[in-house]
Amino acid sequence: LSGRPYLVWDVETPVELVGTFETTLVKHFFEALVANARITLHVANLGGDNTHHIYESIFKAVAVALRRAVEVTTTGVPSTKGVLQ
Repeated sequence: LSGRPYLVWDVETPVELVGTFETTLVKHFFEALVANARITLHVANLGGDNTHHIYESIFKAVAVALRRAVEVTTTGVPSTKGVLQ
């Protein structure tokens, strides 16, 4: 949560449509999230054969990462710079 928007997208999916949903919109969603929230985000899919499950795991993993990034801890702000922007 750096104030510097940047997306690394390392995701390959077997199909471009899930039903009538264009899977390219998922990357577009994360590009918009990164730009508007001003965060740096790396998304890498390590494997999977089912496009639906690949994207489901990405959304869940990003949610967990964001929750951990803003979590208040007893040791202070979880940032190497000491602040969250």
